[in-house]
Amino acid sequence: MPRARAFPATRPPPDRGKLWRNYRAPLQSAAADLDPTALPDGELFAYTRVARRIGLLGSWKSRFPSTDASYSSLDTVTWSTARALRRRGDEVVVAGAEIGRDGDGIELVPVAATADHLVRGAMRRLRVPKPLRPRWSGPLHHPAHVFEGVRALGRRGVDAIQLTHEFANLAQARKLARGVPVITQLHAVWVDDHPHLARRLLGADAVATVSDFVRSAICAVEPRLEPHAATVRNGVDLDAFPGRTAIRATHGDAIARLRASLGATDRPLVVAVGRVAPEKGHHVLAEAAAVLASRGYDPVVVVAGPVGGAYERPGKARSALWRDIEALVPHYAERTQAAAGAATFRLLGGLGPTDVKLLLAAADVFVAPSLTPEPCPLPILEALAMEAPAVTSETGGYPELVGDAALLVPAGDAQALADALARLLDDETLRVELGARARPQAARHTWDATAAALDALVGQLT
Repeated sequence: MPRARAFPATRPPPDRGKLWRNYRAPLQSAAADLDPTALPDGELFAYTRVARRIGLLGSWKSRFPSTDASYSSLDTVTWSTARALRRRGDEVVVAGAEIGRDGDGIELVPVAATADHLVRGAMRRLRVPKPLRPRWSGPLHHPAHVFEGVRALGRRGVDAIQLTHEFANLAQARKLARGVPVITQLHAVWVDDHPHLARRLLGADAVATVSDFVRSAICAVEPRLEPHAATVRNGVDLDAFPGRTAIRATHGDAIARLRASLGATDRPLVVAVGRVAPEKGHHVLAEAAAVLASRGYDPVVVVAGPVGGAYERPGKARSALWRDIEALVPHYAERTQAAAGAATFRLLGGLGPTDVKLLLAAADVFVAPSLTPEPCPLPILEALAMEAPAVTSETGGYPELVGDAALLVPAGDAQALADALARLLDDETLRVELGARARPQAARHTWDATAAALDALVGQLT
């Protein structure tokens, strides 16, 4: 199969005139395969999908097959995408820092990146202060991993290479790819604080953003990205999260025991899932729980997720929002617990996948109180798949993920969050309606949909 030539981000390759004229609109909406029944007569052959050989490069500390059960692991996203591509009939090659033996039909390639390890080890031994060490978005943080990974995938004869959450070294990686298109997958948005990150993205052949929100954010800062950015959302495994009806039918006793252990046998159970850190807004949830208690409500509010420290950023916070969040980091868990006052509010710590699934099945209401814009949060997709009535912040990727299957509230507004929770606790009919809408909404965002969107993007580059 002919491969795309690398070309400057501001002009098309000289031999692709017609494709380039049609490139802008399709790339912005590479959400699924084209429907052959909707094509004019005689055009089916031009749009028939062909199997491709796609290379995915994990992060500098990735392990494949992924065994990480944390809620937004980059490894989980990469591996779930790889498996879905394989189900579609594509050949998939996954490269990572640590590689297991069995890829279940996916070719696995180790990336040694010895130079990176030596540099990081030397910095630790020399006790270089963390603020002075290269950050994850900097060109000196893990260049060997990126370059060795691109070379390794290129040697495996892939038709396209997708890098995991890379801002740096894209232009150099594209040169090393020797004509194989390089896509950078973007999971987070820091361009409001650091516009230079958006400009770096011009070094890739294309940018796969995990939500329309992320795509809009980077293109607002760097308009030249618009024809090169496409939404390829994260997904959810509907088999792994089969719905509360199915789980309650098979694990009813376990759910009853779980509710009893949480003190929610005869009380409503409100559940949040995610790392306990200021940007996730769990202190806002605690304040909302205190408001509910002052109004006479008595739910059990629990948060499942590891207690984390400061969120690693590409540089010093500039915006007022992120400076406020940094100020919240010290003793965050303790102060969050105290903010709940007399309300029943519990931080459960990190849970395994089975326990998270049981907790979602047990929940009367799911809440995602994120203070900062979430690019494409996985916990809300899993909660929707489990048919949970939900309340989320109205920022970031939440609106496009939940549609009409959840209530939206302003981020950081504890009173509004308390009002929405009270509304759901009071209105069983509304809870049933939202629960009925939830799983069909989640079914729009499966890993198979992720693979279809990536396939469509690769098809436009090759």
